[in-house]
Amino acid sequence: MEALSTDADYIITTEKDWVKIETFSFSKPVILVEVKVDIQPAEKLDELLECCL
Repeated sequence: MEALSTDADYIITTEKDWVKIETFSFSKPVILVEVKVDIQPAEKLDELLECCL
């Protein structure tokens, strides 16, 4: 929670991390960032995962 101890105007976090801190009380506005990952070509990801699973 470094933003709370600085002069930050906002707290910026990912949606994934928001679920960990959403019950906290914040004195600054919170901005949620949606992160999407699109791995291309998808077949390459499948190959990489097959070797490890």
